[in-house]
Amino acid sequence: MKNQWSGPAGVAAIIIIIVHWVATVLRTGAWPASYPPRFDDMRLMLEGLDCARRGIDPHLEPDCDWRKRPFNYPSVWLSLSHLGLTAEDTDAVGAMPSGRVASPSTASTESSAPA
Repeated sequence: MKNQWSGPAGVAAIIIIIVHWVATVLRTGAWPASYPPRFDDMRLMLEGLDCARRGIDPHLEPDCDWRKRPFNYPSVWLSLSHLGLTAEDTDAVGAMPSGRVASPSTASTESSAPA
């Protein structure tokens, strides 16, 4: 079976993707996946944890979030503040679940049995 990326159309698609990424980096100063901000919901939770560590209740203080959104998570999530995760960890924490979910889909679906 021929690989989908081996022909001229595959090479052209890869070149288009690379050009898009480079243009986005030059235009925004960030990788395409980071514009607009990645894992915005995860950032809201981690910024709430930052406030909880400083003794501020994020449910009552909208300034905890850079977009002034209310902290809409149950209070039990604030108990995670002792883990030391901060808003700076947003990309790493946000990528963990997606990497775990995407892994099985990258496995080969071809049968290993002879035809």
